[in-house]
Amino acid sequence: MAQEDRTYEEGDLLMKGRVVEVESSADLVIATESVGTEVKPNVNFQIVTAVQPNTMPIDEQLNALNEVTNVTVYGDSPQGAGQGFSLRRTVLGHGSELTPQNPHYFVLDFKSVSPLEPHLQEERLEHIHRLFPLDAAQLQAFVNSTSRVTCGLSLIQGPPGTGKTRTAVAIILALTALKIKVLVVAGSNKAVDNLLESLVIAVAGDSLLRAWCGQFVRFRTPAYQLSQIRAKSASDPIARLRAQADATNDSRANHTLEKVQAHNLVVTHAQQNPDNKHCKSLLEYMAIDKEKGLSRDGTKKLRSSYENTLLGYLERCSVVATTLSNASHDVLRLSNFKPAFIVSDEAGQCLEGIIALR
Repeated sequence: MAQEDRTYEEGDLLMKGRVVEVESSADLVIATESVGTEVKPNVNFQIVTAVQPNTMPIDEQLNALNEVTNVTVYGDSPQGAGQGFSLRRTVLGHGSELTPQNPHYFVLDFKSVSPLEPHLQEERLEHIHRLFPLDAAQLQAFVNSTSRVTCGLSLIQGPPGTGKTRTAVAIILALTALKIKVLVVAGSNKAVDNLLESLVIAVAGDSLLRAWCGQFVRFRTPAYQLSQIRAKSASDPIARLRAQADATNDSRANHTLEKVQAHNLVVTHAQQNPDNKHCKSLLEYMAIDKEKGLSRDGTKKLRSSYENTLLGYLERCSVVATTLSNASHDVLRLSNFKPAFIVSDEAGQCLEGIIALR
């Protein structure tokens, strides 16, 4: 605990803790191993917080720029001419693909990406349009974002209440119904959750969409996922604290998204595939952690088993929803989840520093 008008150095504070990520109405939640006698109920006191900036998105951008000269993307390849952006021209800021008179200009149609036969595509799109009728402006945005995507990029603008989220839901459902994988991103967890919740509710309410659209997954940071896996750990008090906080949080959004959280899906997948070596290892370490806790080495092995199981599971997913900064995590990048489309919600609020997509 802190005193006013004092500069603190390492070792000066009376107590230490660390900020934890839990659902709470408080502005700040700090976990400590014990509570000192100075802490009394209903008494205000000051605290000192040390903030360590997250430079990972900026570092990833710099690394990507360094790799540009050694990478050939689809738009730079002979077979990709006129069908994709050139990474080199894009980095140099040429923007040549955006000019209709330029030979590099191109228009994409999501139907050409779908593995389904044309008659199945039309059948599924008609069903989605019946479920989600769009007005003229929304329909134009839908077309520009799916079957007539200029230079592979479409921007939907409009004030609040004009149906941007509804249009985005229709777009994502159309893509996944045609067996096209989608990465859904936003600048904040709240924005990601809002859009994914709408998608989950829409699919849950229609049997055909459930059959067509595949598995959606909410991807949080690997550290967050592991903490949820260890919620019943016998040796991690902070994990137990988070579990208690989650148990008291009955908000509708969290309840709706609970079944698509990555950690829940991975555990269910492991339980259904106990003969898989990674699944078997994950279940064994989870059981040990619950019974008597894990050593540091055991925690590392639990994390490795979890991430290997997650890598295999992501391949079968049709939609992964995460924040822009989380999209650059190795677990997601190295998986076999290869989206053909990226949908970014509330893109106007996204700062360049968090756009670490690669």
